[in-house]
Amino acid sequence: MSEADGQNVAIWNAVIAKLQAAQASGGALSYVATNSLYQGWSDKIPQGAFPVIIIEPETDDEAWILQQFKLKSIFKFKIVCMVKHSVFNKAVVGDANTVGILNMAKDVKNVLQADQTLGNITNLEKIRFPQTKYFFQDYPIREAQINIEAESILSSTGH
Repeated sequence: MSEADGQNVAIWNAVIAKLQAAQASGGALSYVATNSLYQGWSDKIPQGAFPVIIIEPETDDEAWILQQFKLKSIFKFKIVCMVKHSVFNKAVVGDANTVGILNMAKDVKNVLQADQTLGNITNLEKIRFPQTKYFFQDYPIREAQINIEAESILSSTGH
């Protein structure tokens, strides 16, 4: 396993752990059932599973930083949040009893932004959320796709 592969596995596991911790009672994502966090897309999400979080890897980009003789790795992944509401005016912005898709996307971002090192992962420089897309075509399901980039500086040539 390459250094980048090992780093990506550490980032993946840390993100899952942060999301699971936030699902605990009183956590920012406590409204998401523990069996409603999927590692990879599933076509068979049970009807009663909503709200749902799905995490999917996307790309792993590497580039040399020539001035510093270091290798930069950017692990890109997506977190998909899904809510299901038959009351349309609660689907986007919820209330005290209902989570809307904007609320859920914000909660997920806040959980991950609270610790930019994801529990002190070695060489992890920063986490970015360059784009969040919202989808509504499958009413009554609303979806937010949060694109995430985790940037690491991996190795040096020693020059």
